[in-house]
Amino acid sequence: AAATVLAPHGTLWLHLDHRAVHEAKVRLDGRAAVGRFVGEIIWVPGNGAKARATLSVTHQTLLVFAKGPRFVWNVDDPALREPYAETSLAMHFSTRDEEGRRYRERIVNGRVYRYYADEGRLRGSVWTDCPAMVANTPLRAETTGYPTQKPKKLLDRIVRGASRPGGLVVDPFCGSGTTLEVAAAAGRAFVGGDLGDLALATTRARLDAAGVAYIYNDGPAAGETAAAGETAAAGETAAADRPAAAGGTAADGPAAGGTAADRPGAAVAAGRSVSARR
Repeated sequence: AAATVLAPHGTLWLHLDHRAVHEAKVRLDGRAAVGRFVGEIIWVPGNGAKARATLSVTHQTLLVFAKGPRFVWNVDDPALREPYAETSLAMHFSTRDEEGRRYRERIVNGRVYRYYADEGRLRGSVWTDCPAMVANTPLRAETTGYPTQKPKKLLDRIVRGASRPGGLVVDPFCGSGTTLEVAAAAGRAFVGGDLGDLALATTRARLDAAGVAYIYNDGPAAGETAAAGETAAAGETAAADRPAAAGGTAADGPAAGGTAADRPGAAVAAGRSVSARR
């Protein structure tokens, strides 16, 4: 249902583990409201293998759906680039331009393409550099104690990649508020909602600590509906943007994903909401 308010250029992100992601993909394929499947991100949190009697699953999957054929994907944003391998730099980037920048050129079908070493290469679909909150001690500084909190680096990459500055990012299962905090830091407006008192309290405390201005809407109690004409189904989350600047995000709640709303302040969630103050 949340997908019905997805912006024309928006993307829906659905984050699930291996127990549910395949069934969810089958159910969503072909649904007009969701749009077309455009790819997936394999996130490796870095917690390591544990199982001995069976295969150890050490990754999680984020499914990405787009409302239309032309969706926001800021491929040149630094968050979506990664350094070239040292061997590649040594072998291929021996030429410098008039400003001293190293580059290589390739000719494909008669057209010359120039690649600069300092811009890095396009990041692929397997992300191994965003450790989970308990996988890397230095990340503990950002922990809130919320059980399903996701690292800011992961959410920041998604927000910067799938929305434009000034766009609206919506996360109706906002959990600890990671999506909202990184959206504000990236210059995006945001709306977040959740049914849990702990989630809302954690999110508000986090935004307060970060100095982020917001409006808290103490809407219907748990079990009632507070939405822009729709209520997101369990397991969905939303990323939103304006029609001219549509984008997406993923949530850090128990079940994550995304949709995009094309109305300012549209809260696609049941319960109370937190939105950016303009």
